[in-house]
Amino acid sequence: MVMIRFNAAVIALAIATVESLAVPTHTDKLDTSDSLEGFDATIASLAKMIDLSEAKMATALALRDVTIATLQHTVSTNFNVMTARLDKCEASVASPKVVTNPDIVDSTKAMAGEIASLSSAIEDIGLRISETEKLARTTSAMLLEETSVAGLEIVMNPDVTDSSDSSKAPAGKIASLQKAIEDIRVRVSETEMATRKTSARLLEESPFTRTTYTNSKGAKEIWWVSESSMFLFPKGVVVGFRNPDCAYGEAVLSVDHGYDDGGTDGYHGSNCPSGDGTVVFGGGNLARGYKSSVTGGVANEANGIGSSISGGYLNIASGYRASVSGGYTNMAKGIETSISGGSLNTAEGKAASVSGGTKNAAEGKNSNVSGGRRIKAVGSVGSG
Repeated sequence: MVMIRFNAAVIALAIATVESLAVPTHTDKLDTSDSLEGFDATIASLAKMIDLSEAKMATALALRDVTIATLQHTVSTNFNVMTARLDKCEASVASPKVVTNPDIVDSTKAMAGEIASLSSAIEDIGLRISETEKLARTTSAMLLEETSVAGLEIVMNPDVTDSSDSSKAPAGKIASLQKAIEDIRVRVSETEMATRKTSARLLEESPFTRTTYTNSKGAKEIWWVSESSMFLFPKGVVVGFRNPDCAYGEAVLSVDHGYDDGGTDGYHGSNCPSGDGTVVFGGGNLARGYKSSVTGGVANEANGIGSSISGGYLNIASGYRASVSGGYTNMAKGIETSISGGSLNTAEGKAASVSGGTKNAAEGKNSNVSGGRRIKAVGSVGSG
Protein backbone atom coordinates (compact mmCIF):
# COMPACT_ATOMS: atom_id res chain seq x y z
CA MET A 1 0.00 0.00 0.00
CA VAL A 2 1.33 3.43 -0.95
CA MET A 3 0.09 6.69 0.57
CA ILE A 4 1.01 10.15 -0.68
CA ARG A 5 1.95 13.00 1.68
CA PHE A 6 2.18 16.38 -0.01
CA ASN A 7 4.58 19.06 1.06
CA ALA A 8 3.99 22.80 0.75
CA ALA A 9 4.96 22.89 -2.91
CA VAL A 10 2.53 20.16 -3.86
CA ILE A 11 -0.29 21.76 -1.82
CA ALA A 12 0.35 25.06 -3.57
CA LEU A 13 0.25 23.26 -6.90
CA ALA A 14 -3.07 21.64 -5.98
CA ILE A 15 -4.59 24.95 -4.80
CA ALA A 16 -3.51 26.64 -7.97
CA THR A 17 -5.07 23.87 -10.03
CA VAL A 18 -8.36 24.04 -8.11
CA GLU A 19 -8.51 27.83 -8.36
CA SER A 20 -8.03 27.55 -12.07
CA LEU A 21 -11.11 25.32 -12.15
CA ALA A 22 -13.26 27.58 -9.88
CA VAL A 23 -16.56 28.95 -11.26
CA PRO A 24 -16.11 32.62 -12.30
CA THR A 25 -18.29 35.39 -10.80
CA HIS A 26 -18.98 37.07 -14.16
CA THR A 27 -21.63 35.91 -16.53
CA ASP A 28 -19.36 34.97 -19.40
CA LYS A 29 -19.78 31.49 -20.77
CA LEU A 30 -17.35 29.08 -19.02
CA ASP A 31 -15.31 26.55 -21.06
CA THR A 32 -13.72 24.14 -18.53
CA SER A 33 -12.55 21.49 -20.96
CA ASP A 34 -8.99 22.90 -21.18
CA SER A 35 -8.66 23.19 -17.39
CA LEU A 36 -9.91 19.66 -16.83
CA GLU A 37 -7.50 18.31 -19.40
CA GLY A 38 -4.65 20.18 -17.68
CA PHE A 39 -5.64 18.77 -14.29
CA ASP A 40 -5.82 15.23 -15.72
CA ALA A 41 -2.38 15.68 -17.26
CA THR A 42 -0.97 16.83 -13.92
CA ILE A 43 -2.47 13.86 -12.10
CA ALA A 44 -1.12 11.47 -14.77
CA SER A 45 2.34 13.03 -14.48
CA LEU A 46 2.28 12.65 -10.69
CA ALA A 47 1.20 8.99 -10.99
CA LYS A 48 4.00 8.33 -13.46
CA MET A 49 6.52 9.97 -11.10
CA ILE A 50 5.27 7.80 -8.23
CA ASP A 51 5.66 4.63 -10.31
CA LEU A 52 9.19 5.67 -11.26
CA SER A 53 10.07 6.34 -7.62
CA GLU A 54 8.77 2.93 -6.55
CA ALA A 55 10.89 1.22 -9.24
CA LYS A 56 14.01 3.13 -8.22
CA MET A 57 13.40 2.33 -4.54
CA ALA A 58 13.02 -1.39 -5.33
CA THR A 59 16.31 -1.34 -7.25
CA ALA A 60 18.12 0.48 -4.43
CA LEU A 61 16.76 -1.92 -1.79
CA ALA A 62 17.86 -4.91 -3.86
CA LEU A 63 21.35 -3.38 -4.24
CA ARG A 64 21.53 -2.83 -0.48
CA ASP A 65 20.47 -6.43 0.29
CA VAL A 66 23.07 -7.86 -2.11
CA THR A 67 25.79 -5.64 -0.57
CA ILE A 68 24.91 -6.70 2.96
CA ALA A 69 24.76 -10.41 2.05
CA THR A 70 28.18 -10.22 0.32
CA LEU A 71 29.71 -8.45 3.32
CA GLN A 72 28.27 -10.97 5.79
CA HIS A 73 29.62 -13.90 3.75
CA THR A 74 33.09 -12.34 3.39
CA VAL A 75 33.38 -11.33 7.04
CA SER A 76 32.05 -14.69 8.26
CA THR A 77 34.53 -16.63 6.09
CA ASN A 78 37.52 -14.53 7.16
CA PHE A 79 36.38 -14.63 10.78
CA ASN A 80 36.24 -18.47 10.76
CA VAL A 81 39.69 -18.71 9.18
CA MET A 82 41.18 -16.30 11.71
CA THR A 83 39.56 -18.14 14.62
CA ALA A 84 40.96 -21.49 13.46
CA ARG A 85 44.46 -20.06 13.06
CA LEU A 86 44.24 -18.37 16.44
CA ASP A 87 43.12 -21.61 18.11
CA LYS A 88 46.12 -23.33 16.52
CA CYS A 89 48.47 -20.70 17.95
CA GLU A 90 46.86 -20.97 21.39
CA ALA A 91 47.14 -24.76 21.28
CA SER A 92 50.84 -24.48 20.49
CA VAL A 93 51.34 -22.15 23.45
CA ALA A 94 49.19 -24.25 25.80
CA SER A 95 51.06 -27.47 25.03
CA PRO A 96 54.75 -26.61 24.44
CA LYS A 97 57.00 -29.49 23.50
CA VAL A 98 60.14 -30.42 25.38
CA VAL A 99 63.04 -28.61 23.78
CA THR A 100 65.15 -31.21 22.14
CA ASN A 101 64.57 -29.76 18.68
CA PRO A 102 67.42 -27.46 17.67
CA ASP A 103 65.05 -25.54 15.42
CA ILE A 104 63.06 -24.03 18.32
CA VAL A 105 64.02 -20.49 17.31
CA ASP A 106 62.79 -21.03 13.78
CA SER A 107 59.53 -22.51 15.12
CA THR A 108 59.05 -19.45 17.32
CA LYS A 109 59.62 -17.19 14.34
CA ALA A 110 57.07 -19.18 12.36
CA MET A 111 54.50 -18.72 15.14
CA ALA A 112 55.28 -14.99 15.25
CA GLY A 113 54.70 -14.90 11.50
CA GLU A 114 51.31 -16.58 11.98
CA ILE A 115 50.33 -13.95 14.56
CA ALA A 116 51.50 -11.11 12.29
CA SER A 117 49.48 -12.56 9.42
CA LEU A 118 46.44 -12.89 11.69
CA SER A 119 46.77 -9.26 12.79
CA SER A 120 46.95 -8.20 9.14
CA ALA A 121 43.78 -10.17 8.39
CA ILE A 122 42.02 -8.45 11.32
CA GLU A 123 43.03 -5.04 9.97
CA ASP A 124 41.65 -6.07 6.57
CA ILE A 125 38.31 -7.05 8.15
CA GLY A 126 38.18 -3.72 9.98
CA LEU A 127 38.78 -1.90 6.69
CA ARG A 128 36.03 -3.93 4.99
CA ILE A 129 33.58 -3.08 7.79
CA SER A 130 34.48 0.61 7.52
CA GLU A 131 33.93 0.54 3.76
CA THR A 132 30.63 -1.29 4.21
CA GLU A 133 29.39 1.23 6.79
CA LYS A 134 30.22 3.96 4.29
CA LEU A 135 28.38 2.05 1.56
CA ALA A 136 25.36 1.59 3.85
CA ARG A 137 25.24 5.32 4.54
CA THR A 138 25.56 6.07 0.82
CA THR A 139 22.77 3.61 0.02
CA SER A 140 20.48 5.17 2.65
CA ALA A 141 21.17 8.64 1.28
CA MET A 142 20.47 7.39 -2.23
CA LEU A 143 17.15 5.89 -1.09
CA LEU A 144 16.10 9.16 0.50
CA GLU A 145 17.18 11.12 -2.57
CA GLU A 146 15.52 8.76 -5.06
CA THR A 147 12.23 8.64 -3.13
CA SER A 148 11.85 12.43 -3.12
CA VAL A 149 10.47 13.31 -6.55
CA ALA A 150 9.22 16.83 -7.36
CA GLY A 151 8.53 17.50 -3.68
CA LEU A 152 6.61 14.19 -3.32
CA GLU A 153 7.62 11.97 -0.38
CA ILE A 154 6.72 8.25 -0.54
CA VAL A 155 5.49 6.69 2.69
CA MET A 156 5.47 2.90 2.54
CA ASN A 157 3.21 0.38 4.24
CA PRO A 158 4.41 0.01 7.91
CA ASP A 159 5.46 -3.58 7.19
CA VAL A 160 7.58 -2.33 4.32
CA THR A 161 8.68 0.75 6.24
CA ASP A 162 10.27 -1.52 8.80
CA SER A 163 12.50 -2.82 6.02
CA SER A 164 13.90 0.71 5.67
CA ASP A 165 15.08 0.28 9.23
CA SER A 166 16.80 -2.93 8.20
CA SER A 167 19.95 -0.83 7.98
CA LYS A 168 19.84 -1.16 11.76
CA ALA A 169 20.05 -4.92 11.34
CA PRO A 170 23.30 -4.88 9.36
CA ALA A 171 24.53 -2.11 11.63
CA GLY A 172 23.86 -4.41 14.57
CA LYS A 173 25.62 -7.30 12.86
CA ILE A 174 28.54 -5.06 11.98
CA ALA A 175 28.76 -3.94 15.61
CA SER A 176 28.70 -7.60 16.68
CA LEU A 177 31.46 -8.44 14.21
CA GLN A 178 33.48 -5.47 15.40
CA LYS A 179 33.18 -6.72 18.98
CA ALA A 180 34.21 -10.22 17.89
CA ILE A 181 37.22 -8.79 16.05
CA GLU A 182 38.19 -6.77 19.10
CA ASP A 183 37.98 -9.96 21.16
CA ILE A 184 40.25 -11.62 18.62
CA ARG A 185 42.72 -8.75 18.90
CA VAL A 186 42.78 -9.26 22.64
CA ARG A 187 43.28 -13.02 22.24
CA VAL A 188 46.03 -12.46 19.68
CA SER A 189 47.77 -10.06 22.03
CA GLU A 190 47.50 -12.54 24.90
CA THR A 191 48.68 -15.40 22.69
CA GLU A 192 51.63 -13.38 21.42
CA MET A 193 52.63 -12.53 24.96
CA ALA A 194 52.30 -16.16 26.05
CA THR A 195 54.34 -17.22 23.01
CA ARG A 196 57.15 -14.85 23.96
CA LYS A 197 57.13 -16.14 27.52
CA THR A 198 57.07 -19.76 26.38
CA SER A 199 59.87 -19.18 23.89
CA ALA A 200 61.99 -17.46 26.51
CA ARG A 201 61.36 -20.26 28.99
CA LEU A 202 62.12 -22.98 26.46
CA LEU A 203 65.34 -21.32 25.39
CA GLU A 204 66.31 -20.84 29.03
CA GLU A 205 65.64 -24.50 29.82
CA SER A 206 67.30 -25.79 26.65
CA PRO A 207 70.56 -27.66 27.22
CA PHE A 208 71.87 -26.35 23.91
CA THR A 209 73.72 -23.18 23.05
CA ARG A 210 73.59 -21.83 19.53
CA THR A 211 77.04 -21.10 18.14
CA THR A 212 78.23 -19.96 14.72
CA TYR A 213 81.47 -21.30 13.27
CA THR A 214 83.29 -20.56 10.04
CA ASN A 215 84.34 -23.66 8.12
CA SER A 216 87.45 -24.14 6.00
CA LYS A 217 85.68 -22.74 2.95
CA GLY A 218 84.81 -19.51 4.74
CA ALA A 219 81.12 -20.30 5.06
CA LYS A 220 79.33 -19.80 8.36
CA GLU A 221 77.75 -22.81 10.01
CA ILE A 222 75.26 -22.89 12.88
CA TRP A 223 75.99 -25.44 15.60
CA TRP A 224 73.94 -26.33 18.65
CA VAL A 225 76.38 -27.16 21.43
CA SER A 226 75.87 -28.74 24.83
CA GLU A 227 79.14 -28.68 26.71
CA SER A 228 78.00 -29.93 30.10
CA SER A 229 74.96 -32.17 29.51
CA MET A 230 74.57 -35.91 29.19
CA PHE A 231 71.82 -37.31 26.99
CA LEU A 232 69.95 -40.57 27.46
CA PHE A 233 68.29 -42.34 24.52
CA PRO A 234 66.89 -45.69 25.69
CA LYS A 235 65.40 -46.49 22.31
CA GLY A 236 68.21 -45.46 20.01
CA VAL A 237 69.65 -42.84 17.68
CA VAL A 238 69.77 -42.73 13.89
CA VAL A 239 72.03 -40.14 12.28
CA GLY A 240 71.25 -39.52 8.63
CA PHE A 241 68.43 -41.53 7.07
CA ARG A 242 65.98 -44.12 8.37
CA ASN A 243 65.81 -47.52 6.72
CA PRO A 244 62.09 -48.19 6.08
CA ASP A 245 62.78 -51.94 5.75
CA CYS A 246 64.55 -52.29 9.10
CA ALA A 247 62.99 -53.35 12.41
CA TYR A 248 65.27 -51.34 14.69
CA GLY A 249 66.25 -52.92 17.99
CA GLU A 250 66.41 -51.33 21.42
CA ALA A 251 69.31 -49.04 22.43
CA VAL A 252 70.79 -48.92 18.93
CA LEU A 253 72.98 -46.49 17.03
CA SER A 254 73.08 -46.06 13.27
CA VAL A 255 75.01 -43.59 11.13
CA ASP A 256 73.46 -43.87 7.70
CA HIS A 257 74.18 -41.55 4.80
CA GLY A 258 71.50 -43.31 2.76
CA TYR A 259 71.13 -43.76 -0.96
CA ASP A 260 68.68 -43.16 -3.78
CA ASP A 261 67.51 -46.33 -5.49
CA GLY A 262 65.51 -44.42 -8.08
CA GLY A 263 62.18 -45.03 -6.36
CA THR A 264 59.49 -42.52 -5.50
CA ASP A 265 60.65 -42.17 -1.89
CA GLY A 266 64.02 -40.69 -2.83
CA TYR A 267 66.88 -41.06 -0.36
CA HIS A 268 66.50 -43.60 2.44
CA GLY A 269 68.74 -45.50 4.81
CA SER A 270 70.39 -48.86 4.15
CA ASN A 271 71.90 -49.88 7.51
CA CYS A 272 69.92 -52.02 9.91
CA PRO A 273 70.77 -52.43 13.61
CA SER A 274 67.98 -54.91 14.30
CA GLY A 275 69.61 -56.60 17.31
CA ASP A 276 69.33 -54.99 20.73
CA GLY A 277 72.38 -52.98 21.74
CA THR A 278 73.80 -52.97 18.21
CA VAL A 279 75.87 -50.38 16.37
CA VAL A 280 76.02 -49.97 12.58
CA PHE A 281 78.05 -47.54 10.48
CA GLY A 282 78.95 -47.67 6.77
CA GLY A 283 76.37 -48.60 4.17
CA GLY A 284 74.07 -51.56 3.67
CA ASN A 285 75.39 -53.23 6.82
CA LEU A 286 73.36 -55.44 9.17
CA ALA A 287 73.87 -56.12 12.88
CA ARG A 288 71.42 -58.83 13.90
CA GLY A 289 73.22 -60.42 16.83
CA TYR A 290 72.71 -59.17 20.37
CA LYS A 291 75.32 -56.47 21.09
CA SER A 292 76.94 -56.98 17.67
CA SER A 293 78.49 -54.22 15.60
CA VAL A 294 79.52 -53.26 12.08
CA THR A 295 81.65 -50.14 12.18
CA GLY A 296 82.47 -49.76 8.50
CA GLY A 297 82.47 -51.19 5.04
CA VAL A 298 79.56 -52.16 2.82
CA ALA A 299 77.07 -55.05 2.84
CA ASN A 300 78.56 -56.78 5.88
CA GLU A 301 76.61 -58.88 8.40
CA ALA A 302 77.29 -59.35 12.11
CA ASN A 303 74.84 -62.12 13.03
CA GLY A 304 76.43 -63.76 16.06
CA ILE A 305 76.02 -62.58 19.64
CA GLY A 306 78.78 -60.08 20.37
CA SER A 307 80.19 -60.45 16.83
CA SER A 308 81.86 -57.59 15.02
CA ILE A 309 83.03 -56.50 11.57
CA SER A 310 85.38 -53.55 11.21
CA GLY A 311 85.15 -53.07 7.45
CA GLY A 312 85.45 -54.65 4.08
CA TYR A 313 82.76 -55.96 1.76
CA LEU A 314 80.32 -58.85 1.98
CA ASN A 315 81.91 -60.25 5.14
CA ILE A 316 79.91 -62.32 7.64
CA ALA A 317 80.58 -62.89 11.34
CA SER A 318 78.04 -65.48 12.45
CA GLY A 319 79.86 -67.16 15.35
CA TYR A 320 79.59 -66.17 18.99
CA ARG A 321 82.03 -63.26 19.48
CA ALA A 322 83.44 -63.84 16.00
CA SER A 323 85.13 -61.01 14.16
CA VAL A 324 86.22 -59.95 10.68
CA SER A 325 88.61 -57.03 10.35
CA GLY A 326 88.42 -56.51 6.62
CA GLY A 327 88.77 -58.01 3.18
CA TYR A 328 85.81 -59.32 1.27
CA THR A 329 83.58 -62.36 1.29
CA ASN A 330 85.18 -63.74 4.45
CA MET A 331 83.20 -65.84 6.94
CA ALA A 332 83.95 -66.18 10.66
CA LYS A 333 81.59 -69.01 11.61
CA GLY A 334 83.01 -70.58 14.75
CA ILE A 335 82.98 -69.43 18.35
CA GLU A 336 85.47 -66.60 18.89
CA THR A 337 86.92 -67.04 15.41
CA SER A 338 88.61 -64.22 13.55
CA ILE A 339 89.65 -63.23 10.05
CA SER A 340 92.01 -60.32 9.61
CA GLY A 341 91.66 -59.86 5.87
CA GLY A 342 92.02 -61.43 2.50
CA SER A 343 89.18 -62.89 0.52
CA LEU A 344 86.97 -65.94 0.50
CA ASN A 345 88.51 -67.19 3.77
CA THR A 346 86.69 -69.25 6.40
CA ALA A 347 87.28 -69.74 10.12
CA GLU A 348 85.13 -72.51 11.60
CA GLY A 349 86.95 -74.12 14.51
CA LYS A 350 86.64 -72.64 17.98
CA ALA A 351 89.07 -69.74 18.32
CA ALA A 352 90.42 -70.44 14.81
CA SER A 353 91.82 -67.60 12.77
CA VAL A 354 92.87 -66.63 9.27
CA SER A 355 95.29 -63.74 8.86
CA GLY A 356 94.98 -63.28 5.12
CA GLY A 357 95.31 -64.86 1.73
CA THR A 358 92.47 -66.22 -0.33
CA LYS A 359 90.23 -69.27 -0.10
CA ASN A 360 91.90 -70.46 3.12
CA ALA A 361 90.10 -72.35 5.90
CA ALA A 362 90.88 -72.72 9.59
CA GLU A 363 88.70 -75.64 10.59
CA GLY A 364 90.38 -77.04 13.70
CA LYS A 365 90.12 -75.76 17.23
CA ASN A 366 92.63 -72.93 17.80
CA SER A 367 93.91 -73.46 14.25
CA ASN A 368 95.46 -70.65 12.21
CA VAL A 369 96.23 -69.86 8.59
CA SER A 370 98.66 -66.99 8.13
CA GLY A 371 98.17 -66.51 4.42
CA GLY A 372 98.57 -68.11 1.05
CA ARG A 373 95.99 -69.74 -1.16
CA ARG A 374 93.65 -72.68 -0.61
CA ILE A 375 95.31 -73.71 2.67
CA LYS A 376 93.39 -75.69 5.32
CA ALA A 377 94.25 -75.99 9.00
CA VAL A 378 92.15 -78.92 10.22
CA GLY A 379 93.90 -80.26 13.30
CA SER A 380 93.71 -78.89 16.80
CA VAL A 381 96.17 -76.03 17.16
CA GLY A 382 97.07 -76.55 13.50
CA SER A 383 98.53 -73.89 11.26
CA GLY A 384 99.17 -73.31 7.64
